[in-house]
Amino acid sequence: MSRIYYATAAAILTAAVATPPAFGQGPGAHDGKLFRVPGGQGEIWLVDQGLRRHVHAPAWRALFNDPPVEDIRQADLEKLFPLGDPVRDGAFIARHKDGAMFLVDAGRKREIRGMEALRRYRLSEVHFVAKTAEEIAAYPNGAPIDPPIRGPLGPSGPDKR
Repeated sequence: MSRIYYATAAAILTAAVATPPAFGQGPGAHDGKLFRVPGGQGEIWLVDQGLRRHVHAPAWRALFNDPPVEDIRQADLEKLFPLGDPVRDGAFIARHKDGAMFLVDAGRKREIRGMEALRRYRLSEVHFVAKTAEEIAAYPNGAPIDPPIRGPLGPSGPDKR
């Protein structure tokens, strides 16, 4: 009897460790989340448009405000999120005097569509760089950063409006 109990407990623990975080809440549901592989090299990965992007240390300090980083197994990270371009040194958040915000990364500007989108990506409000409209316009457009999806597939569950 105790062997059955032990085997069952071991199976439950193995399943708990082997199960990746709750994924599959719809497209883009995990954009803005940060992951780290425990026991790895301490690399931080940003999920952005469904891709995993390595965040270089100087970019980490310049863009993020000490956000939570979730642990994930290497195999799950690679299986769930295809490899994308890294977030390199020199990335910054530009803010125009009219309030428009952009993540400038890899030579492109990506409009940050509101404070909720900024918080979704855990970007720091402290590190804004003031830019003129001409300076911002000089960068080609990239995909915008939208607020979280609301509704039955979004991270907040059914829309209660």
